Amino acid sequence: MSSLGENIRQVRKKRKMSQQELARKVEVTSGFLSQIENGKNAPSLVTLKKLASNLGVSVGYLMGEEEQKSRLMVRARERYKMEDFSEGKRCIEYLTDVDAQSSVEVSIHTLRPLGQSGSPNSVHEGQEVWLLLEGSVQISVDSQAYTMSAGDCYYIKDCMTPHTYVNLSANQEARMLCIATPQFSGAALEREIPMGL
Repeated sequence: MSSLGENIRQVRKKRKMSQQELARKVEVTSGFLSQIENGKNAPSLVTLKKLASNLGVSVGYLMGEEEQKSRLMVRARERYKMEDFSEGKRCIEYLTDVDAQSSVEVSIHTLRPLGQSGSPNSVHEGQEVWLLLEGSVQISVDSQAYTMSAGDCYYIKDCMTPHTYVNLSANQEARMLCIATPQFSGAALEREIPMGL
């Protein structure tokens, strides 16, 4: 299976697009895009979806998942991981296959000490169920904050409501299980909404 960076490069060249042109469209530097293509850096989920959108393919295609049929069994060692989010404070492991045809996505989010998700104004379509596996996390939904302990569960009925979460510990990681529908990695781009709306 080809690597993410190799797939991005191949599709970009097939589209006759320079690194500079694609980087401009995705709003990253050409140097950062070069690092991604060479496997020296990993894009955030939002950047990955922008890359897929501007290249005219699915996220799953860039990750090589469409080279085979969707897997119903995903071994622990085969999980796709996205790291270095939020200044290296978050890692996402996908427990289910990244498949645009799937309606559900299951992932584990690991937050390093004081790590958090993206902007508090980020929204996207769908619903999410969050189960805190370990640690202490504050989840904020529509400016209402809730402190979660291991075993606590929060259901976000409408992810177009601004939501974010943060690890409250300065020395311990936190791990959360997320069940999202529709599949977030294949959904519309996450976006930010202006404050006050």
